Amino acid sequence: MSELAIKLREYSFDENQMNGFIIDRAREHFIEARYIEKFEFQEIIKDPFGNETIYNKISYKESSIRISDDTSIGLEFINPPRGIQGLISKLLQASNFMLTITPLKIDLLKWINCLDNALSKQANIKSIQISGLDLGSGVSAKTVIKGQKNVLEATKTLTLERKFNLEKIQATYNELGSILITNNGCAKLDKDIYHGHIQAFRQSLSLIID
Repeated sequence: MSELAIKLREYSFDENQMNGFIIDRAREHFIEARYIEKFEFQEIIKDPFGNETIYNKISYKESSIRISDDTSIGLEFINPPRGIQGLISKLLQASNFMLTITPLKIDLLKWINCLDNALSKQANIKSIQISGLDLGSGVSAKTVIKGQKNVLEATKTLTLERKFNLEKIQATYNELGSILITNNGCAKLDKDIYHGHIQAFRQSLSLIID
């Protein structure tokens, strides 16, 4: 991690750069950083008489990341904006093009079970999204099963002996709040859960990554 932190600092962002990293924390086993992109553009305002005024403007796009070597997750994108190709390219440069990003395919029921254990609480699954539900004769369906009570048993009944893909689960943990997890390893968390229990999510996800 220390060597990577040094490389990231070589691509630091400052007022003279159009993009680069700001390292917030660098520890033995993880780095938390932000990738900043600066955009300069002109806005032209035309008054009722046809006169044009040109304004030079600047905007910024920020992407937060966490890189670790003590879990199988490796790289996390935190509240990523649309379009992170610039970030990926800069990470490749900083890692001497040794960075490998592998898409995840997560068994969501295993994740929920591991998360229950990590939080010592039972999730109330309010919504399950499935796709590719085999209806026979070459017909498939995509659907969302919702309910105020746990919908897991209803989902099992619906999908019994049928092929399907489990895409998303939305659940609540009583006073902790709600979560949304997807089969590509994404998680949308209420603020209280994120700040109080994010390590439980990292731990539970790392346990089921092959």
